[in-house]
Amino acid sequence: MNGVYLAISMTSNCNLKCFYCKPTGESISGELGTISFDEFCDIVSAAYQKGIDKFRLTGGECTIVPYFEQAVEFIMNMGSDTRINVCSNGCRLKEYIPVLSKYRERINVRISVDSICEYLNGYHFPKWLSPETIGCTKSLLESGIRTRYNIVITSYNIEQVKELVEKSLKLGVDIKLLDLYVQDIYLGGKGTSQEFWDTTYQSLSQFRKWLEDISDKFVENYWDDSAYGIPMNAYFVGNQSIVLKDSSKGAHFSKFCISKCNKYSKCQEGIYVPFVSVGSLLHINGCYNESLRWNLKNKNIEEMENAFSEMLKLFDELVVKTESAANFSEHHTYVGDENE
Repeated sequence: MNGVYLAISMTSNCNLKCFYCKPTGESISGELGTISFDEFCDIVSAAYQKGIDKFRLTGGECTIVPYFEQAVEFIMNMGSDTRINVCSNGCRLKEYIPVLSKYRERINVRISVDSICEYLNGYHFPKWLSPETIGCTKSLLESGIRTRYNIVITSYNIEQVKELVEKSLKLGVDIKLLDLYVQDIYLGGKGTSQEFWDTTYQSLSQFRKWLEDISDKFVENYWDDSAYGIPMNAYFVGNQSIVLKDSSKGAHFSKFCISKCNKYSKCQEGIYVPFVSVGSLLHINGCYNESLRWNLKNKNIEEMENAFSEMLKLFDELVVKTESAANFSEHHTYVGDENE
């Protein structure tokens, strides 16, 4: 299906603990653990049968899953059109370079890198531009594997963003700058999730003029993986891209979201991509509306395909609604807050 990919949280486990993350990683099911390989294969097969040929492997940390290499092989062998984005903290990527380079034309690697140093402003940044990360990055690039750094900008690393971008450009990687999304739980946050977001969020708009000055080309509406969610801007320095995913620009929403979802006014990311959380729970990426969840656990392929069919209806006739991050902070509490 054009413009739609499936993200799979293979595990809630991670070897790092970042202050802006939550205990289950990207998974919203609340379950801890790892999807079994058989379940993983059935989910991928069902999605592929419904026209989804691109997959994002995430977690937790997907590369610590024992069957990670088998998962890559399985998706690549589904068909010649399948593609994979691997989202990782980079700690174990180097050992998988042989299988990643085998399919280099159809695989992209996304490494989370948030600072130049490990400790900054009283916070621990496990995902920093360490010698090990640099070494792994060089090995990936030398193997012909397209690699990007994902940088989450907060009030705690804001002072290092420009230098981190410059160092990343010199390495030869693409870059994606993301602002902070409100979550139900933050590992390092104090108080409510809304209070943590209020003190930690930084607008990406402050970097636009600087990016214009250092870039050769600008693309107003840029889609690298999904054609939905938050509209993105891209700046190009030679053949390298710097993408801004700025939640203050608004997001795509379905007619269902606007007319029937009581979580709509509190949603930052909108209809983005189908997502399978640990526990084999199918939902929209980041969506906390429990009526838009399909339990794939112990379901046969046909039942899974039916679930994907229902899910994909949400991607029909999407519209962009703009809500500034400032307004979001001022007027909304988040779905996971105790005081909702």
